[in-house]
Amino acid sequence: MSKKNILLFLLMCGLTFQPSLFWNVISTNAEIITDQSFGNARTVESINNVYTIDDTLGTQKGTNLFHSFDTFNLEAGTTALFSGSVNVERIISRVTGGESSLINGTISSSIQGADLFFLNPNGIIFGASAQLNIDGSFYPSTADYLQLGQTKRFITGSVDTGGIVSSPPHSFGFIDTNIAPIEFHASGKGLVDDDTSLSSMENSFGVHGENQFCIIGGKITIDQGAVLSIKDKSNEGTSSSLPDENYIKGSIQIISIKSASNVYFQEQDLNFSKVTAFDDILISDHSQLNVSGHSAGNIKLAGQDIVFDQSICASDNYGSLNGGKIDIVGENIILKNIAKITADTHDDGNASSIILSARSDVVLVDFNTYIQSFSGTQEKSNISGETGNISIHAKNIFITEGGRILNRSYSLGNCSDITLEATETIALSSKEKPYDPSSIFLDTYRKNVQSGDAGTLSLKAKNIYLSEGAKLSASTRGSGKGGSIILEAHEDVHLYGEWVFKNKLTPQNGCRIYVRTYADMLNAGDSGNVTIRAKNITMEGGASIQAETSSTGSGGNVTLFADENIILQGDSGKPSPTVIDLSCVTYVSDNIGKGDAGDLRMTAKNITIKNGAWINTQTDSLGNAGNIWIEAEKLTVSGEGGPYKEAVDIGKETITSAIVSSATEGSNGNGGNIDIQAGVMLLSDGAYIQTSTKSIGNAGEIKIHHTGTITLMGISRDNQSSYIESNTYAGNDFKHEKTGDGGIVSIDAASMNLLDGSRISTSAIALKNGTGKAGDIFINLTDTLQMSNQNKNTTDLLGKGSGIYARSRQENQSLAGAAGKINLSAGTIFMNDNALISTSTNGLENAGDIDVQTKNSIYLSLSKIASESTMPFTNDKNGGAAGTITVHAGKDIRMIQSSHITTDGVSSGGGKINIYGGKALTILNSDITTNVNQGSGNGGDISIKNDFTIMNHGIISANADAGDGGAIFIYTQHLIQSTDSKIEATSKRGNDGTVEIQTPDMDLSDNLLNLSGNFLNTVNVVKTLCEKISGQDSIQIVIHKPYGIPDSSDTWYNFSAYEPIKLLSQTSFDELDKFDNISNNFSDDVLFQNLSNEIDRK
Repeated sequence: MSKKNILLFLLMCGLTFQPSLFWNVISTNAEIITDQSFGNARTVESINNVYTIDDTLGTQKGTNLFHSFDTFNLEAGTTALFSGSVNVERIISRVTGGESSLINGTISSSIQGADLFFLNPNGIIFGASAQLNIDGSFYPSTADYLQLGQTKRFITGSVDTGGIVSSPPHSFGFIDTNIAPIEFHASGKGLVDDDTSLSSMENSFGVHGENQFCIIGGKITIDQGAVLSIKDKSNEGTSSSLPDENYIKGSIQIISIKSASNVYFQEQDLNFSKVTAFDDILISDHSQLNVSGHSAGNIKLAGQDIVFDQSICASDNYGSLNGGKIDIVGENIILKNIAKITADTHDDGNASSIILSARSDVVLVDFNTYIQSFSGTQEKSNISGETGNISIHAKNIFITEGGRILNRSYSLGNCSDITLEATETIALSSKEKPYDPSSIFLDTYRKNVQSGDAGTLSLKAKNIYLSEGAKLSASTRGSGKGGSIILEAHEDVHLYGEWVFKNKLTPQNGCRIYVRTYADMLNAGDSGNVTIRAKNITMEGGASIQAETSSTGSGGNVTLFADENIILQGDSGKPSPTVIDLSCVTYVSDNIGKGDAGDLRMTAKNITIKNGAWINTQTDSLGNAGNIWIEAEKLTVSGEGGPYKEAVDIGKETITSAIVSSATEGSNGNGGNIDIQAGVMLLSDGAYIQTSTKSIGNAGEIKIHHTGTITLMGISRDNQSSYIESNTYAGNDFKHEKTGDGGIVSIDAASMNLLDGSRISTSAIALKNGTGKAGDIFINLTDTLQMSNQNKNTTDLLGKGSGIYARSRQENQSLAGAAGKINLSAGTIFMNDNALISTSTNGLENAGDIDVQTKNSIYLSLSKIASESTMPFTNDKNGGAAGTITVHAGKDIRMIQSSHITTDGVSSGGGKINIYGGKALTILNSDITTNVNQGSGNGGDISIKNDFTIMNHGIISANADAGDGGAIFIYTQHLIQSTDSKIEATSKRGNDGTVEIQTPDMDLSDNLLNLSGNFLNTVNVVKTLCEKISGQDSIQIVIHKPYGIPDSSDTWYNFSAYEPIKLLSQTSFDELDKFDNISNNFSDDVLFQNLSNEIDRK
């Protein structure tokens, strides 16, 4: 029975195939028999377990020595020795008997430099004791023929001699899809399940030096710990005979074919480009392909499904010459069960590159399954070899259950690139093993000394998914530049999902993209950058992008560009928020932390930051925090999430969504700027935008421009309203004389709504020592500003109403810096329900000025424009002065329902107020004041210029305590004042101020007429005329409470020289209909409303 039939019989009987059992069955059939190609068939006799196969058993043509066997089998302990002329370059042998060859002994050749072709179209099996001892290349194949030259075929399955020529081999040929397998089996003894470290090559099956080991057949199986290798030359690595610079080590090439096609010789390579179908390659059970050595060789695999199962493919370089290449091409390429592909360098030669190309999927499964290229080790770092490039190309790339790709330099050598490209999907996940996140690392890792630069980690696909704690990391901890990370997707980039520690049930951080520089040295390398481009970019479930520097090197920039949407979404119950974080961090010594953090740029049609997600740039060290640039048609920042650890640390239940840049306590650098361009911008449910400093560095500026509508609204669960803010803050632990200055807030938009207690503010707050000055606020709106609705439950010291604030506040004899100024321009301004525009100080520094300008009108209802000094008079010290308020309206200024324009001071001088209304100033139950309540400060001056000044229950005052009263100047065409309205400038203990009212001088004498004494009885006339003009344009003045005006309600007047005017009682302002809760009950003020309407008409 043939060996193939024995194997089939065993399988049919249901016996499990074991190499030891198989070899026992065939051991009695081990033999070598020639066929009749070159004479009579004969059995080659074994002498001392050596089968000598000399050239007399074959035939030589040129440098080709041909052998043809009917049977060729070797048992353990035997050797087949080929010999012949010294001019033989190739030993070409075939097995024509129709049975597979079973090799469990040694194949040897005494011909120096001769290549050996071993061809059996019925299959070849190499056993546990198989060895190879030749000085040339080895080509085992199950091809149907070997083509020599352009036309001749050496047929492997017959005794045909037509192909016996001197030409060199041209290709391996296959005539159909029935292609026999080639197998390599070892004993499997002594293998440890969790150990896939490289074995010694001493007893491996392979060739030496620059020779090739090429396996061409059907399905290829390598298992049970089999090791195929390219070994170093016997003297390679010795000091006297290192390979020269032109030396190229040999390669292992495995081509598994399932089609009628040819595999061509191309110099030292095999070309399989004409192959149309492939078979599988399985490498399992601690088996290895190893071309490592003092120079690293090449590995090329081409097949259908190529599987590394608990096995290794290695091309590690231990010499000064550059390594080769690991090149794997298949339909699917799968690494699992701690399988590894390694291309390390341990000397000055560069590491081999790694290329995986799959027509369908590349899959890495399990925690210790990885593809890596290292340069040096922590113990051996003084080398200059570079790591190899790692490139993976496929339809889909899946790295799951803790699979990893690592490219890391511990040495002076550079860290090369990692490139993943998929036509469909790249996904990193760990659904079954959430405690082992999948990851890709690109690092220059030589610590605190000169090191190489890192390359680029690039992922390109239709869709890219990172989940269950997956990590992309690029860093430097030496002088070399850190690696950059680039993600490009035609459709979606999606980062989501947390991970857990093995011994804990609590989820940890979500997936992370991480670049950093963290060397403790003076010339640390800069961090690389993060760039993400896609149609949609989504981050959720605690996902993060972090760019960090804790060294003298600069932090990396982060750029997100989406054609449609960028979404950052936090989730309740997660341990950490979804975040983009660019930071300068101090860890160990004074050397580190001097580098600036990188900048963030986000561009998309829609950008949404919600449910507790946030964007942060900060400095905790000597460097400056990064800047933030956001550009979108619509920007939404809303909602809250948690409870997060970060929230608990600051005593909050949740964290609201935010965009933040800060200089933290103990740092020296400046905070970053925030620059936003958005067609529509919404901050809701307590969301905020903030720059701040708690250090000697300045806070960054906030600039919002090229914007349509800005809306701040909604209240968080901990009663926080939405806000835009820049502040400088000296806390109780602040150790310097004063903090840096707060940043400027600048807004350029069409319209803005501040609702539900929301605010725009700048602050200087000192709890200990001092602060710099608060930033200024500049707001330029082409259309409407609306401020309305208060937050009744807030505990914020600024108050409950919506507004614009610039303040200076101090405690415990500290010294806060000056408050900023407010410069506001708009088309129309509506303020309602305790809305406030305010600058204030409670210390020695001055409050800022306020300048408000509108093209149209300003409406205040139960609202306030104020610049105030609230410091009490203590120790003969007055507080800082209130600022100057300037209000310039193109049309009207209307104040109703206890509204105020004030620059009052508790102990300081009152600030000035300048009011310029193009038409009218109307004060109904409201006031304009510059009073000083305590101390020697003088009352501020008030200047009013307009066409009409109308007061009902109104107050204009500039009073003082010990100082002098202020001066009040009113320049108006018409002053209409109720009897209980006041205009005063007095002082309790000082000199009274001045009140000056100027109206046009009018000489009426020329227009006086002597009236006739013949009076007309008008009773009937008036009645008739009133009936006649009923419903027509006319003047009707209805007075419910006459204030010095004759009671002639039945009298009518018709000024024919003017266009008729109709003034109606109890009419509210048309524009104020836009406000909520505006009272229509103005019965006490009818006269003044009617006059206002007349002013509107004119």
